[in-house]
Formats: sequence, structure tokens, C-alpha cells
Amino acid sequence: MDERLKLFEDNKTLVAYIYTKNKYRLGSCYIEPKDYINAGYVGLYEAAKRYDPEKGATFSTYAYFCILGKMLNIRRQNKKYLNEVENINDYELTAVYDFDEFDLIRIVNRAMNNHLTDRQKDILKMYYGFYDREYTLKEIGEKYHVSEERVRQIKSLSERKIKRELKEILKWQN
Repeated sequence: MDERLKLFEDNKTLVAYIYTKNKYRLGSCYIEPKDYINAGYVGLYEAAKRYDPEKGATFSTYAYFCILGKMLNIRRQNKKYLNEVENINDYELTAVYDFDEFDLIRIVNRAMNNHLTDRQKDILKMYYGFYDREYTLKEIGEKYHVSEERVRQIKSLSERKIKRELKEILKWQN
């Protein structure tokens, strides 16, 4: 048996372990556990192909990050699809609450100005392409000298603040 195939076969249980350990971090996002597991197997296979014992890391450590990375990629891809569905729901929201798109933009703008710091506003604008293009988390992180994960956290916090303001306005409308 090829050495790489043996690494793959010997570490299959690592995929299930990683999924179980990170399932709350991964969230469901309407993705079945078997899809996460299959993505993990792809990550394990790629780890087995690329693993170089000369670099000093154990295979399980190297494979852990490859597997988790593939699982997170599946989640990200699905979230992009879900964001498109949410955009459709935004149009339905405007119909239900008798807002037009300009009212909604004005409300979001007001929420951003009242509740977000300049850095939070800039991160959202860069991420969603209000400037010349959509920037990646990595590019935004390089600009602000923070990690991709920190940019994601700031973006999520900012979005929650805006959603909270929107909910307050919608309560007031009823």
C-alpha cells in the first residue's frame, strides 16, 4: 500500500473527531453532517498528498488544519448562497413594511452612523464592495494589521448592531 494511502486510511477517524469537536463552530447553515464529513475526507486526502515529515509537524496536526479548512470552506460557500436568499427576503421585507429600497438604505445608513465606529463602517464597506470592489478578509486584515479572524469578528459584530437597529425600527412600525 502506498504510504500516502496508508496515512489516509489510518486517520479517517480524525475527520469525525474534528467534525464532532467543531460542529457548534461550523453551525448547520442547512448543511448535512455527512457533507462536512465528506469535505473533511477531501481535506485529509489533500493533507496525505502534501504532507512532508521533514518540516517537523506530526501528520495529525497538519491534517487537522487541512480537514477543518475544507469543512469551513463548505460552510462559507453555503453562506454565500444563503446571503443571496436573504437579499431576496429583503425585497419581501420592503413589501411587507411599506418601505422602498431607498428607505431601507437610509435606515441602514443611519444605523451605521449611530452605532458603528469608523473602522467598523470601513470594514463593512470594503467587504461588501462599497468601494471599487469587494475586498477579502485577508486584504482588510492587512490594511488594519489584524488577522482575518479578527476582521470576521468585527464584521459580524457590526452586522449584529445594524440588525438590532432594524428590528427596533420594525417594532416601532407595527
